[in-house]
Amino acid sequence: MAEAKESKNGWERFEPLLSYLSEHEAKLKILLSGEQKAHPLLYPVKGKRATKTVFIAEKLQFLINEYCIENDLKIGDVVECAIIQYLNQNGYDEKLKSILNITEVTTP
Repeated sequence: MAEAKESKNGWERFEPLLSYLSEHEAKLKILLSGEQKAHPLLYPVKGKRATKTVFIAEKLQFLINEYCIENDLKIGDVVECAIIQYLNQNGYDEKLKSILNITEVTTP
């Protein structure tokens, strides 16, 4: 009888952890499966890195942060990809080809 009480107390200490794991089951499965990121970056730009301060709306900043955390991405890489897509859509495709060393810049 004493053993049953001890094992019950032993399992109770894992309830918060099991609850947390259950709530995040989908993310846990992705991490454990070794699958690649859901949204890989399309245009990795090589070369020396530079710093640029950009002021954006706070709500947009929170959204970008959330996206990067959920997809295990760096904010700079996401912003860089977005800028490349924007420039491509607005007539800078030839200049982008030269800095990216690719034959065609496509927007997904």
